[in-house]
Amino acid sequence: MTKKETKPSFDERQIVWADKMRETQRRMAWFSLYGMLLYPVTLIILDLLGRKVAIEALVNIAPTYFVSVAAIIAAYYTKEAIIERSK
Repeated sequence: MTKKETKPSFDERQIVWADKMRETQRRMAWFSLYGMLLYPVTLIILDLLGRKVAIEALVNIAPTYFVSVAAIIAAYYTKEAIIERSK
């Protein structure tokens, strides 16, 4: 085999890169969703531990946090729907 035959082509590298990008986006969406679901649990645990200052800080950032996470998840699922429709 020649060196040219063993080197992946540009198209093959693009396919691998696109697959890695999709996997990363999927992980990011799931991580964001888990964070959104664990947020209230964190507040309950902090309340049980008596951490009032931490609870206040989390409550103050909650609106921004939830809107940001919802945007990440919505963008991911919108992209997936567009890709599925184009097939």
